[in-house]
Amino acid sequence: MSWLEKSRKLLQDASSPFGIKASLTNLDNYGAIFTRDAVMAGIAGVLLKDKIIIEGFIQTVSRLKELQGKQGQIASNFTIVNGTVEKVSFGTLSPKIDSCSWYLIGVGLLIREGLVEKEAFKASAEKTIDLLEGIEYNGKHLMYIPKGGNWADEYTYEGYILYDQLLRAWGLSLLGTNYEVKEWTDKSHAILTCIEEQYRDDKNEYLDASFYPGGAFKKFDLAAHALLGIVFGKKHPFVGQSLDWIIDEFIQKEKLPPAFYPVIEEGDAEWETLRGYHLFAFKNKPHHYHNGGIWWIWLGWLSVALSFWDKKAALKQLQELSFDYLNGLDDFDFDEYVAADDLMPHGTRQLCYTATGIIFLILSENPVAFSKLKIPEMPLIKESLSIKDAYFELSTELADALENKSLLDKDKLVIGICGESGSGKSVTATCLQIELEKRNISSIILHQDSYFWLPPKENHEKRKSDLNWVGSNEVRMELLQSHIGQFKSHEEKITVPVVDYEKNIFSEHQTIIKDKSVLIVEGVYALLLDQLDCKIFMERTYKDTLLKRKKRTREVYDPFVEQVLEIEHIIVKPLQGMADLVVKKNYSVSVKDEK
Repeated sequence: MSWLEKSRKLLQDASSPFGIKASLTNLDNYGAIFTRDAVMAGIAGVLLKDKIIIEGFIQTVSRLKELQGKQGQIASNFTIVNGTVEKVSFGTLSPKIDSCSWYLIGVGLLIREGLVEKEAFKASAEKTIDLLEGIEYNGKHLMYIPKGGNWADEYTYEGYILYDQLLRAWGLSLLGTNYEVKEWTDKSHAILTCIEEQYRDDKNEYLDASFYPGGAFKKFDLAAHALLGIVFGKKHPFVGQSLDWIIDEFIQKEKLPPAFYPVIEEGDAEWETLRGYHLFAFKNKPHHYHNGGIWWIWLGWLSVALSFWDKKAALKQLQELSFDYLNGLDDFDFDEYVAADDLMPHGTRQLCYTATGIIFLILSENPVAFSKLKIPEMPLIKESLSIKDAYFELSTELADALENKSLLDKDKLVIGICGESGSGKSVTATCLQIELEKRNISSIILHQDSYFWLPPKENHEKRKSDLNWVGSNEVRMELLQSHIGQFKSHEEKITVPVVDYEKNIFSEHQTIIKDKSVLIVEGVYALLLDQLDCKIFMERTYKDTLLKRKKRTREVYDPFVEQVLEIEHIIVKPLQGMADLVVKKNYSVSVKDEK
């Protein structure tokens, strides 16, 4: 029997007139019907067109609706004994908030497939959506999740957990579309906008798992990143960058990605909390369970994300790694997870979570199968920069100009974007990157501001003590030039500096460049660099951008600043004559030699 048929049979056997059980065993309450497990198994049933599993899916959400709390809360799990509900749990150690979102997703997908009557679930969906709005509390679009409040219920993270925000956005989008409630789809988009603004960390090529007052939980969360690749569309290149990091860090090294990375070791700050936080027994020793264990369900969702993003080579390699491992085991019985240190299966056996992940791994090579989910494409989300619609129109015009010059056909294209402070260099670079991504051209941006010799506050003081310091000598131009050379030479990765304006420090992180076709370098002195294939100049001067600059909080403003900007103006203005493309003050593009 193939892995697909073995997995299907397990889900069929777990399906009952009351829903889909988490496991065929009763160990540690796994014989109960868990919301998240059953919804994911139900999605597998929809993909397989399996009537038995689909019926179990329908019965799951129908029973959850009946058991819904009066404020809209959805049970984490319920137990059936002799045909009746014996126990309903909304969370033992803490409320399981993700049960609410998985319920919304499950209802939304069943409605889209025409498998349930949408009016029968509307009032229930409204109550749960209102509950999550209440948990958000402050109108800022993100929910604060307590420790143990989602699938990783014996792990130590809490706060504004990325995984939970993505689930909520997905559910709202599905139901907002089904019921034609614009308020819900708008809320979904607002949540995703916050995700782009709040979770991205220039020090890492993946997003923080969570943040909270006073800090962030900077672990890699595979579940969140798999969902990231499903909920966001290709207009959002930071998602592709995160997936590329997973590919580079794990798959290409022939490692199956763990649930969380790096692991919490004995002696780490989080260890004592982790060691004492469990329900039945401690399972989270390093490389096990939530603490770095390898979970088939999240490998399955990752395979879906790779399929959605057309990363076919990585998908094939992930499938080969997964099934080479499974085929090499003598006694695999859909065990819960694999320990990353000894690569042995552990945990509850005959687990639907595992069977569902394996089904996703198999079916993900066929995008048509997953189109049945009908996940709506999210509209373009404007990044934390203040992006006007004119910039998106400008990026299209710039890309067209590059295409007309046959530059987009180059193997390694380097674009320089130059202009005075506040002229729109960064936002133009970002929008151009998004436009290129829409044309299936991968790119990377280097920011001159990260290449200064001194951090912002020290550089400001240095300028005050010596005005001759103002100019390109403030910048590590040789390092920036060397990174252009490495890009042109098809090197695998570079180590780039990153400026933190708030902390007034520089850090470093490695950036993968081997698969990028275009390098965009933006900065005041960008056109002074060599090996630029196209030079773009922003026409607006520091006087034109005075009001915009005053709104930015990263700069120190005093009368001296205007003196500095006047010096920069004198240096930069002549560079316009070197430009191939000039962005006019009205956002139109002038091509060199164009009359």
